[in-house]
Amino acid sequence: MELKLVIFLAFTSVALVVNTMLIWFAYKTFAGIVTRVSETTMEFGKSKETVAVVNSVKVAAEQARRVTEITREKLLAFDPVLDKATRNWSASIAKIDAKFERIERKTAMSGGKIRDAVASPAYTISAVATGIHSVLGFLNSNEDEP
Repeated sequence: MELKLVIFLAFTSVALVVNTMLIWFAYKTFAGIVTRVSETTMEFGKSKETVAVVNSVKVAAEQARRVTEITREKLLAFDPVLDKATRNWSASIAKIDAKFERIERKTAMSGGKIRDAVASPAYTISAVATGIHSVLGFLNSNEDEP
């Protein structure tokens, strides 16, 4: 029983030491990262060029915000005009659409009538030509026989 207890305590001690070392290495790694980030931030703040760039970006962002706000206000003011135009023109647009549909139907019907008017005589002429060709072919075959 004592041997089992000693082995258990040994493994527990090893696990405790390994976990402690992992935590310490993680701490050192993060401390180094934070130090580097802090130094970079300090250098970033000290550079006159960087400060000028940051300030110009800040000014540009403020101007963009103002332009966006003005545009939004103008669009909101224009919304009633669009609603009124929609109410006024929707009936007219529907009428025009219905007229175009009627024109399309009439055009399709007229095109069908024209096609039939042209195709019917063409079919008749084709049938007559086929008949004449058949008769001539029959006559030619009879003349060749002795």
